[in-house]
Formats: sequence, C-alpha cells, structure tokens
Amino acid sequence: MVPSGGSAYNYEFDYIGGTLLIGKKVIQIPVAKTGLVYNGTEQIGVSDGEGYMLSGSTGTIAGSYRALAALTDESITSWPDGGDGREEIIWSISPKRIDKGMIYAPDQEYTGQALEPVVVTDGNKLLVEGRDYVISYTDNIKAGSAAAAVTGTGNYTGTVPVAFEIAMRYVVSFSLNGFEETAPGPRSVLGGTILDLADVTAPPRPGYGFCGWSTTPWGNAVSEYSAFSDATLYAAWTLNVYDSIPNDEIYDIISQNEAPVVQIRGPSAGGALDNSFFERLAETGKTFTLSVLGENDTVAYSWSFEGDYINEAGTFVPAISGAVADFDLERLIDSSNIENPLVLNFSATGVLPMCATVTYYLDGAYEDGTKLSVFFYDEGAGRLGEKQTATVTDGAVSFVISHCSKYVISEEKSLGLQGVSTGLYIVAAIVAIAFVDILAVYAFFVRRS
Repeated sequence: MVPSGGSAYNYEFDYIGGTLLIGKKVIQIPVAKTGLVYNGTEQIGVSDGEGYMLSGSTGTIAGSYRALAALTDESITSWPDGGDGREEIIWSISPKRIDKGMIYAPDQEYTGQALEPVVVTDGNKLLVEGRDYVISYTDNIKAGSAAAAVTGTGNYTGTVPVAFEIAMRYVVSFSLNGFEETAPGPRSVLGGTILDLADVTAPPRPGYGFCGWSTTPWGNAVSEYSAFSDATLYAAWTLNVYDSIPNDEIYDIISQNEAPVVQIRGPSAGGALDNSFFERLAETGKTFTLSVLGENDTVAYSWSFEGDYINEAGTFVPAISGAVADFDLERLIDSSNIENPLVLNFSATGVLPMCATVTYYLDGAYEDGTKLSVFFYDEGAGRLGEKQTATVTDGAVSFVISHCSKYVISEEKSLGLQGVSTGLYIVAAIVAIAFVDILAVYAFFVRRS
C-alpha cells in the first residue's frame, strides 16, 4: 500500500514501513420470528437486514417455511463463523384456533331428515367444510336438542362443541274472546321461539279497551309467547266505565258482543234506558248485564236481562238504594216471621221491559252461606209477597224480578227452645190421649168376653 495525502497546515504524518491487514465485515445471521398465527394475509417470517438478501421469508398459509439468507458481497462480508455461503432459517405460521364466536348454529324446523345447519366463518370469510374444518353431528333428525363438533383442519385447529334445537312448527291462533268481529290471522312459529305480540292488534270493541293477548280466556295479557304446541291466544279486554249510560254506543255493544256488559258509576244510575233498547235486545236473544259501581269503582249491584220484551212496561232506571222502612212496612216486618231485614228501594217502578236477575252486594250485612228470603213489597195490598230464597255467595245475593218497587231481604226466624218444648208437649198429649182410648177399647172387649 502506498501512502498518499495526509498533510495539512496543522499536522503531518510519519509513514513507517510494514503490512496492514484488513478483515471482512461480519454479518449476523437473521433470526426467525415466533408466534405467527394464520390470519389470511401474507406474513414475514424473517426480517430483512443490512448485508444479506432473503428468499422464502414470507408466507400466508399455516405451516413450516425454509428461508435462505445470502451475503450481499461475499468479498468483504462473512457470517460469524467465517463462512460466506447461504444460511437456512426455519420459521412457521401456526393454524388459527377455531372458537365459538366463529360458529353459527341456528335452530331448525323439524323435517324428518338429517339437519346440518352449522356455518363457520372467519370475519367476513366463509370457511369451507373439508378444507378448513370437518364437522360431526349427533341427534340431528328428531325434534329436540341436537349437537355437533367442529374440528379445524389446514389453516385452522381445535375442536368446538355446539348445540342447536330442532323444533316442530306450530300455529298460534287468536280469539277475540266474546267479540263478534274478525280476529287477526294465525301465526306460524317454531316451537320454543318467541312470538312478539306487540304488533298483533285487535279491532276496536264497543264498551271495552284492548289490553293485549292472554293464554287463557280470562287471564292477564302477555307481551310475548313461546309455543310448544298449536295454541290459541285470547284477547284480554277491560270494561270501559261510563259516567252515564252510553246511549250512543249501547246498540253497538249489544250487537258486537256475545255477552254484552256495560259498567256505569253510581251517580249516573238515575238515568233511564229507553224501552226500544230492550226490544232490540230481545231480538238478539242475548243476556245483557248492566253493572253499577260504588266506592273504589267496585260493583255495588248489577242487572242481567234476558228473555222476551214486555209490552207496555215502565221506564227502566237502574238505581237501587238501601231504604228505611216506613211505618206500614215496619209493622208488616215485625208481624212476619223474619229478622235482620234489609229494605231495597228501586228507582224504577212498575213492570220491567224484560225479566231481570239482580245481584246486590251486601257490604258484610250477611255472611256467605246465609240462607235469605227475598220478598216483594206490595204496597197496595199491604203485604209481603213473591217470596224467593237465596244464599249469600261472595258477599252478594241474587234474585229474579219482573217489576219494581221495594224489596225486603231477610233471614227467617228460627224456632226457639220454648217453641220446640211446647211442640213436644202437644205431641206427648196427643199420644197420651190416643193411648187412653186404646185401653178403653181393650177393656170393653174384655168385659164382653
């Protein structure tokens, strides 16, 4: 080597003869990446670096790879062992583990055939059975619980158990429950699936508000329903409460309901119901109930009309009230064999347009099971007539009437101990007299013989 240069105004070189040795630059062998898992995209298993070139350092599918590293300039570089040939680096991409979030196993409708509904996805990619996974099914023909096991293959690994239901298809029908209109059409649902009832509505019903659908004719409404057999859901209605007799609606009420009912509040019970209504009611052959509410909007009494219309009847007014007996009625009660009387005064007078059953709630005046007598008070004749017997049930008494005035409800007096004893004495006397007569006859025949 011939020295050259190396001079400046502030320093100088002294050259000494000898030999200068220059070695090759050492390049480190690249290292394989670890922890690579299949993700469907190309991945780098060995990173690029200075002084070497790579081949086979990228891959996409799961498996083992062989990368080769070659020095860029073998004349001035070498590997740490002094060699300058190609170095082999082994690296890999592991299969992705299948999890439950990748598996969709919807419930199925029973068909009598083997059902295989399981679908496996990886993100937005639909995996291919036989290439990406294999699946085995059990109990996948009959209705009930079915099972499957998904096992990854190729780029996927792991086994995941899944379950699904095989359900019969059922028909859910709807009944308007006493309302004579067209019900919503039936719904076909898989057994066990939830039927949302919010969108199933009933047509407007005169005299009622719609609450929803119930599983029984008189049950509470539910918001959803799961069918396990063919079923009927029933409209749940609540009776409207009117502040006066709804003359503008009442004809629709009787024509569109199997058993029409109207509820009014007590203060409005003094209003009259036109006799033409009863003529129309008789033509339908239906039973009409008019309930009058008292305190806390509970039924105080009710009228149930049925049968034929009675011509030349009086005007019907529904009001009934407890009354204090006047002098004549009080004296009549005292002279009768009754006790604990309750006098009812009917606002209507005369013959009713139709025979009715009155149910009157007694507000605890008599206990359930008490046997009562019900009398019509005939003021003109000054007597209690048309006796009916009734039993207190659920706090109320029911009786049939065809004309109105005052009625007396009472218990019958029971015979006291003194009355019973007197009766026994009378019977004993009769027996004794009969016995004496028999002895006399016997003596007569003895003397003659």
